[in-house]
Amino acid sequence: MRCAYWGEILTATAKMRGARGAVIDGYHRDTPKVLEQHWPIFQPGQVCTGFWGLKMFENKLAQTKLASKIGIGQSKVSEILSGKRKPDLPFLKGVHKVLKIDASFLLEHV
Repeated sequence: MRCAYWGEILTATAKMRGARGAVIDGYHRDTPKVLEQHWPIFQPGQVCTGFWGLKMFENKLAQTKLASKIGIGQSKVSEILSGKRKPDLPFLKGVHKVLKIDASFLLEHV
């Protein structure tokens, strides 16, 4: 069954109990509401996606704006953020520069 068990309610509950992020073996939903709570989610096929989303939210950047700033296509950014495509070097360099994510963190987690 392909359904998402982690979402806005579990995020709020976990935060209330003192957790600072989630590593899940499955799917998540309610992404905008989860990101509003400044909550990183790490999951198979989407390593760092929650973190990139959080940094995009903090910088008030939509996918189209991020793609423009780093000089790659919006569809490529969308595929990387959704986990359909692995991040490549131009993308990693771009998020390092634009979102100010530490390069060593990116290399360790991709």
